[in-house]
Amino acid sequence: GRGYMRDSRLLAPILPDLGITPGLEEVKLFCKKLRVFLTQLEQFILAGDETRLSLLVYAATLEYNHTLGEIIKFTTVHATGNTTINASFPKAGLLTIIATNDATSGKVITFGTGFKSTGTLTGTVNKTAVVQFVCDGTSYWEISRTLNLV
Repeated sequence: GRGYMRDSRLLAPILPDLGITPGLEEVKLFCKKLRVFLTQLEQFILAGDETRLSLLVYAATLEYNHTLGEIIKFTTVHATGNTTINASFPKAGLLTIIATNDATSGKVITFGTGFKSTGTLTGTVNKTAVVQFVCDGTSYWEISRTLNLV
């Protein structure tokens, strides 16, 4: 329709540089693929913003990989007890873990596979801890820890 005609006039000067013969059917196909690509790119960009913070469901073992984003957050559950966090598929960059302790008892969080930490994190009832790591592509190295945040 008219959209393709408008697109063909806008794209005509660059089509030969892209190796596309500037016929109407070729322009239609190119524009269709371009629209799909741009829609997917927009969804990817928006999803990237949304997934920078991942809320994890607390469990006895938590698994982290970089697709969860740069910030993960969870609240302990008294009935579950302590937890171990493991990291798979490390990717160079920063990771921030925000751990809020439940209202019943302090939980111990162990940094397992993939982490190089200064030790376990012992929670305080109703308080939050923030632990930051930097990853060299192999391991997540602890760089800071703040405890007993309200």
